[in-house]
Amino acid sequence: MSKISTRFKFALTIGLAIFIFSIIMMLAYTNIISSTMRDSIDKLEANISYVESKSSEVIKNDVDNSFKEEAGNQMAPSLNSAPAPKETVDRSAESYRVALTLFNDTYRRVIYECIIWSFVFGFIGFILAYPLSGLLLRPFRKLANDISNINEGNLNELLYIENPKDETGKIKLAFNKLLVRVSTVLERQSSFASNVAHELKTPLSVMKIYPETLDEDSTIDEYKEVVAIEKKNVDRMIELVDDLLEYSRDIDIKATIISVKEVIDKDLEALKPLIEQKKIKIHKDISDLEIVTSRELFERLTYNILSNATRYNKDGGDIYITYRPHELSIRDTGIGIPEDSLEHLFEPLYCVDKSRSRELGGSGLGLAIVKKIADTLGYKIEVSSKVDKGTEFTIKI
Repeated sequence: MSKISTRFKFALTIGLAIFIFSIIMMLAYTNIISSTMRDSIDKLEANISYVESKSSEVIKNDVDNSFKEEAGNQMAPSLNSAPAPKETVDRSAESYRVALTLFNDTYRRVIYECIIWSFVFGFIGFILAYPLSGLLLRPFRKLANDISNINEGNLNELLYIENPKDETGKIKLAFNKLLVRVSTVLERQSSFASNVAHELKTPLSVMKIYPETLDEDSTIDEYKEVVAIEKKNVDRMIELVDDLLEYSRDIDIKATIISVKEVIDKDLEALKPLIEQKKIKIHKDISDLEIVTSRELFERLTYNILSNATRYNKDGGDIYITYRPHELSIRDTGIGIPEDSLEHLFEPLYCVDKSRSRELGGSGLGLAIVKKIADTLGYKIEVSSKVDKGTEFTIKI
């Protein structure tokens, strides 16, 4: 059935609908006729019963007359007289039976004719609906043809919508929205691949160039300097690859009861060397409440935000951590983020200032991982920032 065309299905549906409608209407009409016929048949059957009862009386009278004749009573009328009452009664009964048979035959014939005419009307409906369905489905065939002509090279060419209120217009509108989303995803993928290649190419180029500056006359200190640079670039590449694996892997949620305060303290302990190096002051106002969530994911979420708040903070700056039921806020007094960059902040490998990011470390995937974790846990994350004033991340749990 799935191989039958939509046009044929439409015509078949119309034909069946007409057939069923015809059956219902004709049966209703037949029922009216049959009610009238049934009244006549009931009268005929009553007459037959009456005539047969009279016939029995006639037979009884004939028997009585025969007994009287033997006793010397007067003989029955002669053969030349009118027919005997029994013959008249039998003839009337036979006439009634014939009439009853005719009524029943007529009723059955009407039923058969109703079925036959219903089939005829249904077939005529199918024949008329088939070309009509072609006219009705023509806009959809054109729509299918327009969609089939779309490929990777013309994803930005949206379908023209003549009437957004009809069925094809609504389909085109939904398809255009899908095209926009697909185009956006493909652009992000292309940008992501380009950024990954660029991030890997930079340290590889450095690793290739610096050893070429050494020769047999180079000093030990020069060799040590090149080795340190090579190690730094290798570490950067390892961090980038680790973050890429972290961003691309599936997230497994194992919910448990955790203390937000304990998680924050653990993150700050891990960042303690950098915090002390930049002489950053930590201000905590955390209610000692527990939540049900994935410990591993929640720790990675808060660590990445605190890591950014530390890396991009000013020397001697502050970090304010506030937790109230269902809301965690982390605010720093760092370099801030331009307003036009806030909407791209969670995109993979997006950096507000690439040179600054390389200087301070990081792969550019930290906040992308934060957004992915927040979406997985069902949290809403908001960012507000002002250049040279600082940035605040608010997580609504």
